[in-house]
Amino acid sequence: MSEHDGTHILGNIEGVTQQLEDQQVQVQAILASKHSTGVLERVKEWQHRLLLMDDILVEWVQVQRGWLHLVHVYSSPTIQEQLPEESAAFRLIDVDFRQLCNDATERRVIDIMRADLLSMLQDANAKFDVFNKQLESFMEAKRGVCPRFYLLSDEELLQMLADVRDFNAMQQYLGKIFGNMQSVVLGGGAMTHMVSHEGEVVAFDKPVKLSVCAEEWVNSLVQCMQSAVRTKIEESLKAHSKSDTRVWLTQHPAQCVACADRITWTHSVEHAITHGTLDVYLARYIQTLADTVSLVQGELTVLHRKIVRTVILLNVHSRDVVQALVEQAVASVDDFEWSRQLRYYWEKGCTTKHCTAVLQYGCEYLGSQSRLVVTPLTDRAYLTCTNALMMHLGASLQGPAGTGKTETVKDLGKCLGRMVMVFNCSDGLDNTTLSRILMGLGGAGAWACFDEFDRIHLDVLSVASQQIFEITTALSHRVPTMHFMGRDLSLSPYFGIFTTMNPAYLGRTPLPDSLKALFRPISMMVPDFSLIAEVLLFSDGFHEGQDLAKKMVSLYKMASEQLSNQDHYDFGMRALKSVLVTAGERRGCATTGESESRLLLCTVRDLSIPKFLKDDARLFLNLLGDVFPGEEVCRTVHEDRVAGAREWMENSGREAIPCVVQKVLELEDVLSSRRGILLVGSTMTGKTTARDTMRGLQGVACHVVNPKSVPLGDLYGSLNPITQEWCDGLVPGLVRMLCAGSG
Repeated sequence: MSEHDGTHILGNIEGVTQQLEDQQVQVQAILASKHSTGVLERVKEWQHRLLLMDDILVEWVQVQRGWLHLVHVYSSPTIQEQLPEESAAFRLIDVDFRQLCNDATERRVIDIMRADLLSMLQDANAKFDVFNKQLESFMEAKRGVCPRFYLLSDEELLQMLADVRDFNAMQQYLGKIFGNMQSVVLGGGAMTHMVSHEGEVVAFDKPVKLSVCAEEWVNSLVQCMQSAVRTKIEESLKAHSKSDTRVWLTQHPAQCVACADRITWTHSVEHAITHGTLDVYLARYIQTLADTVSLVQGELTVLHRKIVRTVILLNVHSRDVVQALVEQAVASVDDFEWSRQLRYYWEKGCTTKHCTAVLQYGCEYLGSQSRLVVTPLTDRAYLTCTNALMMHLGASLQGPAGTGKTETVKDLGKCLGRMVMVFNCSDGLDNTTLSRILMGLGGAGAWACFDEFDRIHLDVLSVASQQIFEITTALSHRVPTMHFMGRDLSLSPYFGIFTTMNPAYLGRTPLPDSLKALFRPISMMVPDFSLIAEVLLFSDGFHEGQDLAKKMVSLYKMASEQLSNQDHYDFGMRALKSVLVTAGERRGCATTGESESRLLLCTVRDLSIPKFLKDDARLFLNLLGDVFPGEEVCRTVHEDRVAGAREWMENSGREAIPCVVQKVLELEDVLSSRRGILLVGSTMTGKTTARDTMRGLQGVACHVVNPKSVPLGDLYGSLNPITQEWCDGLVPGLVRMLCAGSG
């Protein structure tokens, strides 16, 4: 027996079950014996008692599972008020079950195994089935009032509804139902500010009062969030021309600064086009951009540096647009070269226009998230997506891995102030799960991005085709509510649906023609590496960004051609961006007069050498020397880091072999830029030793999982096909625990 909530419950009963089975086999053997005539009645009695005990244990375990699931729910005062009859019935079962468990700790198990106990447990299981159905109806009613509850699992929603009086415990769910709201600030019994994952704090226009009805305060929070974003955009827009650039960038929320900057740029360009002063405006805009770049080279907090980098990324693209307008001598705001740009207007709120598409800014709070470098490929994808949304259709982005399909959808969502939920599809996705996703996002006004959409089974895709058609038809008719899956769904006009697919993958399901007709196809090819690298370096304050970008692209091209072909080698966009982002962070933290070329070289070396084989590492260093002539390419030896690694390994009983110590230092360098690390090597090459040494040096917890020891469903989680309940596996369970800070 183990203890839960003051009650002793069944623990591991495998030993009892095994002993019970063995005794049943023995009784069967005795009954089959010709010498059992004298004790036949006693043996039959024992057989009956063993069978009864077996049935009772089966029912007991099932009751205990249901009791553990429901006891916290029905002990909540909020649930008791809203489901009084079910709560009263559960209390009776709760009393009987606790008494049974306490008796089992004081008496022999066989002494409490009675026929009436079996009927009591069977009756409890039947009532638990009724309770679960009532809870499902209860949750669906809540989701009907607040569609964002569809973004929570059943277990999370029940926990949230049960903890509604403990608001601090409820804040952990905000990040799942909002775009980038990590928590809120409480004051005077109300919510006064919202806080993003990056630590940005934004005040509400008016406090949001707390309520014992979770759906009421969540809906109020949504309205106040959107109102606050709209108000802050207006305030930022008014202060744009009155404040110093540094003050303006750091005194307003990042999302509102970016939006106000786009509105101001659109107005200024159209004014310049109308008055024929585009060339004058271009010269002034280039100077303004240079002033903004100078800010990122100064002392800034992490949050403010991210804001400035975002504005620079947007302004670099704006500069290129204005330069193209000047070269093509655009003289009218109706010219296609201008109308094909994503434009922002303030018309009693923010409105975006893109060719023939006119879309309202969503005002979902997104915090200070990083943005994409806009390339000609991105421009074309945006244009197709926005006009598809205008026609109430979806968009399907297709192309090789690493071409920015998913990131393009996410960045367009940031451009339009919409929440984007990304779902990695698998062959386990069924109609019920897909319909719940569509219901939740359709009611919340969020975008659904289904990655690898063609992995879903054909029968599910056929049903999805009809469901998506019903939603898009309702959107085109601008109806506020629709009948969907047997329920009335409040439909938001901000809803959008996108899919991404990689045609190169084998064994994928071809989409039905009826489904293809609901999506506008977009072909995503290899992006312009040189342009992306140049803009990223420029936004981090690199003066030599153009030359350094060319060197980086040349280096990665030569490395991909001359180094050996290994599965774990990557010279694509993801690897390039990882190096550039780390170089930008080092540029912001640099305190010495190290040259930009030297800083980038060290970053490339530190992040690339650890993944290369010995011969390839030597060749890559030679390539570095050719691309960065005159620079020392050998690694600087940090004696303090080497000494720390040696000391920990010796204290833990390991031998500090130089090559393993070197790998520990390389692992530390890679951890500075990535959170997912793959240690590759043959047996007995020091992979575990390097990992354990790094864990010891950083003082972090380590949870080891052997994926080969458990089935796939137990590793990643699985969906019960009967109850439609999701059960977390080892990996998501560990991730949730570590993210909560309890691991």
